Amino acid sequence: MITSIIEQITLPLTAKPITAIWSCKRKRKPDDKLLKHRAHLCAHGGMQQWGDSYWETYSRVVNIPIIRLILYIAKIHNLDLKAIDFVLAFPQADLKENIWMVQLPIGIQANVKTETDLDRNYILKLEKSLYGLKHVSFNWYKKLKTALVDRNFKPSDTDPCLYIGNGMLVLTHIDDCIIVGPKMKEIGAFIQSICKKKKKFSS
Repeated sequence: MITSIIEQITLPLTAKPITAIWSCKRKRKPDDKLLKHRAHLCAHGGMQQWGDSYWETYSRVVNIPIIRLILYIAKIHNLDLKAIDFVLAFPQADLKENIWMVQLPIGIQANVKTETDLDRNYILKLEKSLYGLKHVSFNWYKKLKTALVDRNFKPSDTDPCLYIGNGMLVLTHIDDCIIVGPKMKEIGAFIQSICKKKKKFSS
């Protein structure tokens, strides 16, 4: 998510570095038992400036009535369906903008002589869309849409988050998808094509 090589650089005059924070959370089961600990390295999106490090932020999500309609159709016609959740979805999207982060996040070590050298000479350049950036959901939406279109799926005129193609329907809602098809084998093959080929995802 961040550059693996730390080196001294000269920032552009217009660059305004942002800070980072660790977001730690305990995920629990429905019965309140501890499931796992989760930590995300997040960027301080509040320090970003529109027109400099981001532009578009709006990301589409499927409408609830469309979800209900597709589920009704699947039930009536005895179609198979599967829901998938992409793991760490936002950092999987590419980051084209130049965004800089001051200081190293807690827990990451740099091979520098003193803390003074670190504060004065070293920053991080983000290579992936960290949680917290204002436009990460938009970047993810573009990446997922491109992957579906490349696999011959077309967005519906009724709802752009409903994709139709290859005898299947795909509903997208941020990092979750519902896939409806005539056979689970075809659905499984589609998921494998996303996870193992170019522009692959983790799900």
